[in-house]
Amino acid sequence: MMALFLGLIPVVGLAAEEGKATTDLSGEWKIISVESNGEIKSGAAISMDKVKFDKTKLYLGEGEFAFVMNYKVDASKRPHPVVLSIASSPFGSDTTPHDGLVALNGDEMKLIYAKPGEAAPTEFKAPEGKGYRYMKLKRSE
Repeated sequence: MMALFLGLIPVVGLAAEEGKATTDLSGEWKIISVESNGEIKSGAAISMDKVKFDKTKLYLGEGEFAFVMNYKVDASKRPHPVVLSIASSPFGSDTTPHDGLVALNGDEMKLIYAKPGEAAPTEFKAPEGKGYRYMKLKRSE
């Protein structure tokens, strides 16, 4: 079941602000699409489409269906490597890392990550046969 939730989590990248790159994902975001195993879902097919990020955690869902993920972004590389782990969920916590990439461009974010124990993706694609989850997000207004 945790893998189902992880399929809803986004990948993030770089943004420039006055010539400086930033990895601050803080704010509220809407998941525009989710790709997994070569299949893309968007619109009403995404049941939990709102995500909130603070400096170290992302929040998806509410109440008994809420997921909280820890994340850490490596700003020294582009696209930025990101490591996710489950802080809390309806299924408990799991500190097993999910390695991925994140790219931020203005109000748009891309997030991709692998299932635990799998090699991190090297590009923003989630083809059939790979254990990747790729999300595109847009900052909420």
